[in-house]
Amino acid sequence: MNNPAARLHSILTQTVPYRGNGTVASPVWAKILKVPEKEIALINYKVAEVFLLPNQIQEQIYRFDGEDHDLFLEWVPAVNKAIQSSSLNGGMHEFAKHITDATLVSLRHCSHLLSKNTFEIAADASKLDSVWDELNSLYEDVRISPDMDKQLKYYILRHLDLIRNAIRDYDIKGITPIIDSIDAIVGSATSQKPLATEMVKSTFGQRIMTAINNASTAVQLITSLPQLAEMANDTYEMVKDAVAGK
Repeated sequence: MNNPAARLHSILTQTVPYRGNGTVASPVWAKILKVPEKEIALINYKVAEVFLLPNQIQEQIYRFDGEDHDLFLEWVPAVNKAIQSSSLNGGMHEFAKHITDATLVSLRHCSHLLSKNTFEIAADASKLDSVWDELNSLYEDVRISPDMDKQLKYYILRHLDLIRNAIRDYDIKGITPIIDSIDAIVGSATSQKPLATEMVKSTFGQRIMTAINNASTAVQLITSLPQLAEMANDTYEMVKDAVAGK
């Protein structure tokens, strides 16, 4: 899914079986967005992010001069009606009944236009899942570490969280937040040099660098940006060089 219209299409397609189904919306959204049913705040957050996608798609479509914008956005009124009718405590059919086959076809045409004119590439989900598991394990080990300096622990956990959250939200937001989260931790080696030094020297230093490198490699599989190729190969040396002032 290399554009927001493709991601929205994928999500909305999963609501189709609930057009005539009175199932409560909250657990349905939890299933579609891969969130535990009990995490109501996270469900609300991710649903809200889905509901922002139509505006993001329209902004991208309007960038293309010479295209019939209205033609590629015929799906918007139906999706907006679905959003207006939505309630996590109500029936999922109140949302899904507005997502007709014609709406999905129109959205697919929109996705095709964006796919031809943007430079985002789809992720390899299995690679991201592997990095996600690695980061979760590392995050928990750092979190419960009894001897680590509190400021250093906060610094490490904050950056690990950025990457974890970006991967968690990939199905909605795409690769850009993943790239930004990697840029943030590598860039902090200069802007927060003392903490970066301690991170590299810490008990978890090698694991952290390996996790960052693996995340970078996963991104390298889904992007052609040369700076990320370099980051994927040389992340550890880049951080060490930045700390050393090279």
